[in-house]
Amino acid sequence: MSISFVGSCAPQQAAPGTSVTFMTPGGAALHDLAVIVLGFEGRAAGSGPWVDPTGDPFGIPSVIGVSAGWKRILYQPPSATGDGLEVWAGLLDPVPQNHTVELLGSYTVNAIETLWRGVYGPSGDINDGAVRAATSQQWTGDDPECPSVFAYADELLIAVGAHHVTTPGFGVPTPPGWNLRQDVERNGSFANVSCVIADKIVTVDGDTGAIPFNATGVSGTVKGATATLAVRPTASVPTETSPLIAVEFDVAV
Repeated sequence: MSISFVGSCAPQQAAPGTSVTFMTPGGAALHDLAVIVLGFEGRAAGSGPWVDPTGDPFGIPSVIGVSAGWKRILYQPPSATGDGLEVWAGLLDPVPQNHTVELLGSYTVNAIETLWRGVYGPSGDINDGAVRAATSQQWTGDDPECPSVFAYADELLIAVGAHHVTTPGFGVPTPPGWNLRQDVERNGSFANVSCVIADKIVTVDGDTGAIPFNATGVSGTVKGATATLAVRPTASVPTETSPLIAVEFDVAV
């Protein structure tokens, strides 16, 4: 089964606030992969993470956290005061009507979420290894790039970022074949942090190289962060490509 796009939740913001709540899009199903990207304004170098990882202390699945089957994939503070990036993922089980991200403090945040189907998860757990690789980096100024990862054919690449960019936003990564899933500025203003999610199915094994966006920062010194995720598809039986080798032994008669 190949990985396919399911849909995106409506963006959520706080200015400032201690939580954001997403409504699950129609068509979501059991064990769909959900990826949440959060951009935090005014974060210092060396700060983070900013999301409470514990979830609900009573195990209520509508609050994301390790107790509810979610995993922090990465967080990346800016190189100096600017936009911090944090990414969470989970395989929906059960499929919630809504779910809340609790923060460790009161932050100004822009949050987006997108879902895919057909990812690896033999036990329905994000810790099975659905997100096989993830890497992040800091970015300053124009044309933010998502960092290179090694990816295998049929895997899904997900490029994400949190940065102050001007109109019309991040846009689609410039290499061919990318799909823009969400490109949202907080509160509809490019004076605030923008977050992006784009994806692409890998066709051949290899390093992706840097994944550039043709976007303009609000200044040449504005600080943000980007990341790249490689997601495994549902396991399939490999095609035999090696030649058969016959071995003969002498037998006494």
